[in-house]
Amino acid sequence: MLFRTFAVHITLELMSESLSDRESFENSYYYFVKVLRVLAAPADEQAKNYGSSDEGAAWELKYDASAGMYLFNIPSCSLSQLQREKVTEFLTRLRAMTDVDFHDAAWISVRKEAAELLSLLTPVTRANEAYFLLGEE
Repeated sequence: MLFRTFAVHITLELMSESLSDRESFENSYYYFVKVLRVLAAPADEQAKNYGSSDEGAAWELKYDASAGMYLFNIPSCSLSQLQREKVTEFLTRLRAMTDVDFHDAAWISVRKEAAELLSLLTPVTRANEAYFLLGEE
């Protein structure tokens, strides 16, 4: 599998005393965006990234995405109130969705919403990319 579980990643980072709040946020946000990009991708790409398109892979992708809620617990979280609300709404709907194959019609709206969320998060994503290119400011 391409992605290691996002929730474990965030938990380990928050437990690490060697990372600043900023480093924890930037690293955690980076992995959250990676998962959102998979959620916005076509079914075949989702299956490629998660090794299958079955219900188990769908559950795993949903689980990985749900860890995005932990971003809000990091003191240096730079998401606006609107962005936090949209992330929460998206993840709540995603969590409630039945685990079905990526080719199921239920994923059509998920892909659209994930793409819209990525668009809304563009300023934070650009800042995140700059952080990794330029280092901590």
